[in-house]
Amino acid sequence: MALQKQELTVKGLPVTITENPDQPLLMLVRMAARGMRLWDRVWDHFASYYTVANFDLPAEAIDRFDSSQPLMEYYARLTVEVAQDLGFNRFHLFGWGGGARVALRCLVDYPDRLHSCIVFGFGDRPPDPRAVRKNAEVVDLILDSGNLELYTYNWILNSVSQQFALEHFDEIEKLVAARMEADKGRMDTRNVKKWIYLLRRPPATIEELQKVTVPTLLVTPDSSFVAQLHQAMPSSQVAVIPGSRQFVMVEDPGAFIAAVGPFMRAAARGKPPAEKLVGKEGSSLVRVKDSEYVQLNDNRPESAIVFLHGWLMSPEMWSHSIKALEGKIRCIALWQPGHGRSSAPGPGFTMESWADTVMQTLDNLNVKRVVIVGHSMGGMLSLQIALKYPDRISGMVLVDTQDTAWDEDRNTRWMQTVGFVAKNWSQTTAPSIAGFLLGENFIKSHPGWVTGWAEEVAKYDLHGQLHLGGAIANRPDFSARLPEIKIPALVVHGSVDQAIAPDVGKTIAQRIPGAEYKEIPGAAHCPPLETPEAFTNILISFLSRKG
Repeated sequence: MALQKQELTVKGLPVTITENPDQPLLMLVRMAARGMRLWDRVWDHFASYYTVANFDLPAEAIDRFDSSQPLMEYYARLTVEVAQDLGFNRFHLFGWGGGARVALRCLVDYPDRLHSCIVFGFGDRPPDPRAVRKNAEVVDLILDSGNLELYTYNWILNSVSQQFALEHFDEIEKLVAARMEADKGRMDTRNVKKWIYLLRRPPATIEELQKVTVPTLLVTPDSSFVAQLHQAMPSSQVAVIPGSRQFVMVEDPGAFIAAVGPFMRAAARGKPPAEKLVGKEGSSLVRVKDSEYVQLNDNRPESAIVFLHGWLMSPEMWSHSIKALEGKIRCIALWQPGHGRSSAPGPGFTMESWADTVMQTLDNLNVKRVVIVGHSMGGMLSLQIALKYPDRISGMVLVDTQDTAWDEDRNTRWMQTVGFVAKNWSQTTAPSIAGFLLGENFIKSHPGWVTGWAEEVAKYDLHGQLHLGGAIANRPDFSARLPEIKIPALVVHGSVDQAIAPDVGKTIAQRIPGAEYKEIPGAAHCPPLETPEAFTNILISFLSRKG
């Protein structure tokens, strides 16, 4: 359920705030008035992890300054003071457009007040500025005419893709009308022209930026656009949204959340991710439908074996097997919803719609038939896929999974666990969940694993796990339909699995005609991770024998 927004007045300025008890403050800063509601499509996602606040920068300040740096220093100081009056000595900052300049100034002047910062809409100066200058001349002509509405149309049309403009012009008209209403008595063509002039000047020097130590994410359509800024700021990372425009949060909020979500969610928990977010080699985001993205690892152009990991895991759990299969078969390792940078599911998410998303992803990759390998919840999903899309599946491997539905008591305990993770995930709570998913022997013999895993999971959309957990809790009982499965099938189970008993796996193998059952001694709930060599040997033997 979305948290309610409140309207406050702080330091004489109107502030919109969504209070999320016990969560840190995220200040959203840009010059465009709150009345345009440009943040609306991503606001609720941010509010899942932060107390979110947005205020109108006072436009009259533009007339008091003749250079960029003093104006940005004033706005930076004001941002810190508003956060202070809201009760936060330190906060997270998101600067967009003109607000990106304010954010950079905050990083320089108030590093002790910032936990983290996101900068969107500020790039390096182009090596050839002629195109920029010509566009500026056109903008000046419009502003000199005194037609603020025409300027606003020009601004917005240059901030969205041509396709969006052609298909959603009604929405653009609403944005223009909202801006004209919100800026009555606040902005006119005269101070807009001066604002644009001031934005052409850098808000900080390279020497100042080189001293920044606050974790900062630079969001850009192409990493080359912020190469100089990224190089100047040792604490910065880069998130790329290919082909994006200034209004990507309006046009394609799913792409934006997929790009910045890991940094924001980890920052909310006090530990922004250390690695660059431009994507690991071999990892990519695939758009499935509007505002829905799936992250996957895909290593070969031939037809395919698809790996579906379990809850709070990642494709890394399959790395031993994928490496062994390299050069033999195309391997696709999907990140599950709400894991990695994959979009979290919304309300009403079901196991069936989940299966549809997987198959739509495979369609986008031009994959026609697959062997599907699923662990735990990935195995439950594999059963749904095999039963709904039998002509697309040539084989199946089920790892420590279950075919029957849980009773009410088990579902209640499961959703309590999911809710606990969504609200309380930390290095302190992670070991209790690790004990549920992995065997004691593995945890003892890999002392650093839980710490690294906790950091990785902190980047996931943990709030979105609630809808994912609901799909698992409300999944169908597949047991009576297993005789319909006519493909080669293998059931693998750890002998000491405490999450799902080995007898469950044995029963699944008995229900699927011709299915094989293999039990791995000493393995608990996650054999591909705990006993990778044994699991890979079983998998490759099965694949080889079944052709």
